[in-house]
Amino acid sequence: MGHRSLFAARPGSRTIVLALVVVALFAFAVPFIGATEMKLPRGMTETQAKRMYSEQVASSDSIEQLVSGDVGVIQVTGRRVGPKDADLNVKVTYKDAASSAWGGASTARVKVVKIGGKWYFQSITATGRSGGDGPLIENPDLGVLNTMLKEQSTHATATAGLVNGTFSRVGIGTPVPGYRSVVLPVTFSGKQTAKGEITCVKRTESGRDQWFLVSFAQ
Repeated sequence: MGHRSLFAARPGSRTIVLALVVVALFAFAVPFIGATEMKLPRGMTETQAKRMYSEQVASSDSIEQLVSGDVGVIQVTGRRVGPKDADLNVKVTYKDAASSAWGGASTARVKVVKIGGKWYFQSITATGRSGGDGPLIENPDLGVLNTMLKEQSTHATATAGLVNGTFSRVGIGTPVPGYRSVVLPVTFSGKQTAKGEITCVKRTESGRDQWFLVSFAQ
């Protein structure tokens, strides 16, 4: 990536190269932005942004199940769509039913909100599990939050497709790990078919590691 390795040029160079590789992986997988102040998309209030962050913290079990690589298919089985929010009832099918603590399949509810004309993922709560409607976190990790808002605003068409029925099925591929991040290749299908990816990042929140879904892109 033969010939004599360029990495053996001088003592200490391997450490420098390794550090650069780690930084490059982090930058590629997670394009973090503006960690000193909240950067809000058009029409969104600080309280709405904090609620999105807080709901993901409350949905940690479900997001962790996604990034673990166990999930094979997410199928939308029902929709309740309002002017400002929507609930998607989904069936989650697992790749290995024998090893999954959830069995072969489970059901969940995905909540999305509409702000400034765009749909944003807010939470996913498995049936019978805790999640959603957690306490409002007043001091969120701004790097995570700003990235989440920017990415979801940029790629809002994927979420809109699930809400309006263009897509009814999401096939989940093999997770690609990065530095405290995971990218999951996905295939959307239904009335139309498209490729995309889900990006999740891991940060520490309230003293524990927490996965956040920052991008749901078509």
